[in-house]
Amino acid sequence: MQPEESRPTITVVYLPVISVHETNAVSVEGERISLNHIVDNAQKNDNFTLTKDGETILLSEGRFSVDLTSLTISNVIRIDRGNYTITVTTLAGSDSVSFYLDVYYVAEFTEVKRMEEIEQGNTFTFNCTPSAANPPPSSYVFERDGADI
Repeated sequence: MQPEESRPTITVVYLPVISVHETNAVSVEGERISLNHIVDNAQKNDNFTLTKDGETILLSEGRFSVDLTSLTISNVIRIDRGNYTITVTTLAGSDSVSFYLDVYYVAEFTEVKRMEEIEQGNTFTFNCTPSAANPPPSSYVFERDGADI
C-alpha cells in the first residue's frame, strides 16, 4: 500500500444539465419576475451567461441576475419581452435552456385631436390615438367628471 501523500487524486467532473419547468412566462411591466430553473452538476461559481434574442446581457448591469436556481429580472420593462437563453459552463462543458418572456403593459393615450368648445346639444367628435398595449385592449371606457359616458 502506498503512503497517503503519494496516492493519486482523481476528480470527476460531470457535464452540467440545466432545465426549466416553463418555456413561456408572463410578467407585468414594473414588476419583478423570478423564473425557476434547475442546474445539476454545477457550482455557484461556474459561469452563467444570459442572452436575449441572441444578444448577451451583462449581468453586472443590476436588473438581471442568474444563479443555480433562478433568473430574476427586477423592474420589468416592455423591451424585456423576447426569447432568452441561459447557459451554464463548467470545466466539463456547457448546457443551455431557452424560454420566452411576454411583458404585459397598458395603453397610453399619446394624442388627442380637436380640442375645442362646443355648445350644449351639439355633436362633438374627437379622435384619440392610444399607444400599443400588450395584450391589446378589448374595450375603451370614456369618462367625464368620473362617470362613464
